[in-house]
Amino acid sequence: MMYGPGYGFGMGWAEWLLVMGVGALVVIGGIILIVWLISKAAGGTAVAPPQHQVGDRALELARERLARGEIGVEEFEVIKRTLGG
Repeated sequence: MMYGPGYGFGMGWAEWLLVMGVGALVVIGGIILIVWLISKAAGGTAVAPPQHQVGDRALELARERLARGEIGVEEFEVIKRTLGG
């Protein structure tokens, strides 16, 4: 229903929904763009350490457990062979 100049700018309810929907998409897209730019500027995503570093840490933990007496030499040797160290 149209009421004349000044009331809805001559648009019906369907046109208002379209305008509001497009406006909402622009705002949401802008927010996503800003978050993406900030994450890129902050260094991007976290990267898992290389596999050899993970194995080195596991061997280090096994050595510590051996030193504390939590495992025996035989068990340490099995762990060492399994990790390839």
